[in-house]
Amino acid sequence: MPIKPRKNTDSVWPDFFHYFRQDFGREISGWSYIIRYYGMLTPLLALGLIALFIYVDPIPPKKAYIATGQAGSSYQMLSERFAEYFARHGFELVLVETPGLDQGFEKLHDDKSPVNATFLTAGSVQGSDFPDLVSLGSVQFSPLWLFYRGPVLSGPTAVDQLLEMRAAVGMPGTNTHNILKKLLELHGITYQKRPNYFELPHKDAADEFIKGNIDAMFVVDGIDAPTVQKMLAVPGVNIFDFNLIDAYIKNLQFLEKVSIPRGALNIQNIFPPQNTELLASSITLLVEKSTHPVHQWLFLMAARAISDERNQFFARPGFFPAYLDRSMPLSPIADVYYKSGVPAVFRYFPLWVASLFDRAWVVLLTLLAVIYPLFKAFTDWRNFPSKKLLGNYFQDLREVEESLLHAQTKDEIEHYLAEFDELEKGLMTRWFDDSQLGSYYAARMTALRNIRATAASRMATLKT
Repeated sequence: MPIKPRKNTDSVWPDFFHYFRQDFGREISGWSYIIRYYGMLTPLLALGLIALFIYVDPIPPKKAYIATGQAGSSYQMLSERFAEYFARHGFELVLVETPGLDQGFEKLHDDKSPVNATFLTAGSVQGSDFPDLVSLGSVQFSPLWLFYRGPVLSGPTAVDQLLEMRAAVGMPGTNTHNILKKLLELHGITYQKRPNYFELPHKDAADEFIKGNIDAMFVVDGIDAPTVQKMLAVPGVNIFDFNLIDAYIKNLQFLEKVSIPRGALNIQNIFPPQNTELLASSITLLVEKSTHPVHQWLFLMAARAISDERNQFFARPGFFPAYLDRSMPLSPIADVYYKSGVPAVFRYFPLWVASLFDRAWVVLLTLLAVIYPLFKAFTDWRNFPSKKLLGNYFQDLREVEESLLHAQTKDEIEHYLAEFDELEKGLMTRWFDDSQLGSYYAARMTALRNIRATAASRMATLKT
């Protein structure tokens, strides 16, 4: 079917549609030829593009799973706030309750568990042992609270007196239980279960304390945890003041020192009655390294929003998230957050689009830095088949011309002219890139002028 010449138009749209009727169809035909020409290289390129798509992973899962620790803990409260933030952005954060943070950590690195985020006490593990896990930073301080009844304990015998009380020491494998064991080891005491030690969940321990069935309770949790708040409201309760706190921290460097000023919890009743120093652990938010970047951004942004809104007591607003515990490597996403904050693009696009752009911009800048050589390489690759065809055609023309110059009979000349006609016919049915059209017509005109002129000259010479 003959191609109609372009018409001059007064609007871009007729010219645009003419392109799709004529030029676009020719482009598709050209690519069809390129694909046939390069053969197996084409599927390899397609596989490369698919691999790039998988690497970029633009579509985030609609659900994420977080281990929350035990009921009534600040970690469960924090997880609920995270879930609200996820929901506002169109994602679901599923809360998975565990007896303690250690059990949540076990679920996190269990391939059969859907959990891909959890909280962990600073210093509990070493990142080199868990290469598939990364940190998003610390999200709160959790003090070691030692609540007790009776006279205020102080001096060198305070710990011994505490150990003689009926005390809730936390469930085995929980932060409370593990930190208590490490503190006892510093005093040369190996933990072993005694009749006066009660391994209870914090919620049950608080109930037993209020009933008078136990006299002391150890709990590692945030100040806003319902269990801690419940204990702080018990009449006559005391908070143990760690007068050896600097020595503890010197030996257990993952711990921090926090303090409660005199009367800070209740000014009217002046509670606590004296400045009280507590040991505290920073609580790290861990995720699987494969956790989708959108989910990681949601956790970080939620942690910041919650920190701005919530009364931290032991930290100023906006302090968290913070990279305090360096025993776990920082996620690349979190590294960007701590160095540069939330990218500005997040204010203008849906979160998954903004996250994709944020991951891609470095690559885009790199591409721009080498865009010209890459573009040139691509166009050279695209145009190579047509250049090769023209090169082959010129080489064949030279051979035909040389043959004509040495032809000794009329039959030989007619034979070579027939070869030339076949070459010309093949040339007219091949695809050539627009940039090669000049060479294409030059080839045809050269052939018409030189080859046929050479044939006519040789024919005239043979007749004479």
